[in-house]
Amino acid sequence: PVEALKEVQKAIDLNEGRAVYRSRLLLDSDEAARGASLARVYSDLGFQQLALVEGWKSVDADPTNSAGHRFLADSYSTRSRHEIARVSELLQSQLLQPLSKAAIQPQAAESNLFSVSSGGAESVSFNEFNPVFNSDGVAFQTSAFTGENDSSGGEGVVSGIHDNVAFSVGRFHYRTDGFRQNAGQHDDIANAFVQMELSTDTSIQAEYRKRETVLGDLQQRFLEDDFLDTLSTKEKKDTYRLGLRHSFSPASTLLVSLIHQERDSSATTRDFPFPGARFDIETPDKSFSGELQHIYRSPRFRLRSGVGHVDIDSTEATAISMPGAPSPIPLIAGRDIKHEIYYSYADINITDDLTAVIGMSFDDLNGDNLGDKDQFNPKFGLIWSPYPSTTVRAAAFKTLKRTLSTNQTLEPTQVAGFNQFFDDIDLAEAWRYGVAIDQQFNDRLYGGIELSKRELDVPVLDFSAIGPPPPPPGPPASPGRWLRR
Repeated sequence: PVEALKEVQKAIDLNEGRAVYRSRLLLDSDEAARGASLARVYSDLGFQQLALVEGWKSVDADPTNSAGHRFLADSYSTRSRHEIARVSELLQSQLLQPLSKAAIQPQAAESNLFSVSSGGAESVSFNEFNPVFNSDGVAFQTSAFTGENDSSGGEGVVSGIHDNVAFSVGRFHYRTDGFRQNAGQHDDIANAFVQMELSTDTSIQAEYRKRETVLGDLQQRFLEDDFLDTLSTKEKKDTYRLGLRHSFSPASTLLVSLIHQERDSSATTRDFPFPGARFDIETPDKSFSGELQHIYRSPRFRLRSGVGHVDIDSTEATAISMPGAPSPIPLIAGRDIKHEIYYSYADINITDDLTAVIGMSFDDLNGDNLGDKDQFNPKFGLIWSPYPSTTVRAAAFKTLKRTLSTNQTLEPTQVAGFNQFFDDIDLAEAWRYGVAIDQQFNDRLYGGIELSKRELDVPVLDFSAIGPPPPPPGPPASPGRWLRR
């Protein structure tokens, strides 16, 4: 990797001469591809933060560069509370990618993976140069690992190309007894993906994913013996996705994403909060999300605009058994959520070394426990490179944790290199402020500093509002009321 880093840097220095022969848009594409390559080398060297900086630069230079999005998705896999950003970057990469035999790991598009990160079957294998060497044929990739506490995992992926069609089929398995009592996990994921290029400008794709999980109490609290030794959660879900990419011109690209998910989850615990008590929760739901995004590029201006719709229909049925009670106490709550999303982000090159990011998003939500909600979210950012080796970044923006059906969105996940989608409680409001300096001192020494602050307004469920159940045949009681903190 060290030699690769030196050679990539040398190629970047030599490649500036292409400006005589290339248009501004093609130079941006070149810069994005080089940035993704450099980021991949930094990642192999273990320089994760430096790799992320190059990944952000790659996506900002050319939002239609699939390699930059895929690299960010891979990098976020080792960062806590970045699941939305990770799977969203992967979705954008898949919609933008050309035909490729590159394997699509079954677990890559699934959020909330509790398996050991960066170990064996969790490591990814993606090469942004794959499209250059594509040809008809089939490829197979597999990996596996084993460890203590009866831990094991593995995955296998078959991918290939025939004429204008590419496909990928894979399965992922992970299990462990955990590091303490009732910390066991069992996770199985299967996926099938197919992509067809109808023309040089139009591509369609379809994907199916199936996941089954069985988990104990994985929450790590302050005291090591503070866990529920009888808690068991199970989940089964099927996800269906359709995607479209159409390029009206090299400067104008349209993306369409349609996702439908059916999920059944359950949780059971005994002897909590007192001996003899039992909680059983069943939560079936169906959700649909549709999103359309247009990307426009010009020599000094990049615009990403989109609209989205999320529809979630779920029911939570809770049965509480108490000592001496003749029958379980039923508590039923339903959610029928409709969430409209609108956004637009403009990257404006004010000068050759100064870029301003100005954007906005608007959320229109109806049907949640908190009631109807409308929220406007301004976005501001600045990226200044006074010298080729120095980058100064600053940003201030507001977000709302959305009710995403699969945690995936086409909206940009970062502003000037500051992530805006964290795994917060649904409908948490947040302002984030940040400033950073990234510095290359010479070809062997890099450094940087980042200061960041988030202010959150988080809704919490007040269980003290639960009262005695009404006598039959009265209406079922609500499991709680929402408050803000």
